[in-house]
Amino acid sequence: MAPSTRSLAMPMRLLGLSNASWPARAKARTACPAWRECLATRHAGIDEDHQRLIELLADSWRALADDALPKAEVRRRIEALDAFARQHFGFEEQLLAHPGMNAGHRDRHIKGHQRFLETVQGVLDMVENLPPDVCSHFMDFLSSWLVHHIRETDKELARQCVLLGLPLA
Repeated sequence: MAPSTRSLAMPMRLLGLSNASWPARAKARTACPAWRECLATRHAGIDEDHQRLIELLADSWRALADDALPKAEVRRRIEALDAFARQHFGFEEQLLAHPGMNAGHRDRHIKGHQRFLETVQGVLDMVENLPPDVCSHFMDFLSSWLVHHIRETDKELARQCVLLGLPLA
């Protein structure tokens, strides 16, 4: 059974799509994510987690693209991404709780985490019924978001850790 237009509204809103625009804009623009040295923040714990997050995102991406894979296995892989992202974001948010952290950065950082998790949850809520083009748009969004978040937001977090004398491991 295909999802109704109404059931797609929340996830499409997260992606910045309207009901009228999603078919025309749903083609993915990004390749499956991969770790690159330019993503390193120089905080060992964050970088190790990012490498694992990218592996889990790529695994979820491949699972969604594999029509032969049972939906239960696709769901299991996306749930693994969700669980690890929650753990990693918790680690970063502990760093962000340091009294010397920039409050504006902290608030934007946490809101970004929430948006990522809402999008992953949107995929999980409809994994059995999402059309392939919508799935690829979700994965495109998550991949683009993660790379941007690492390059901009997490590198700033690592820089603030250095300024505050916090350990980088």
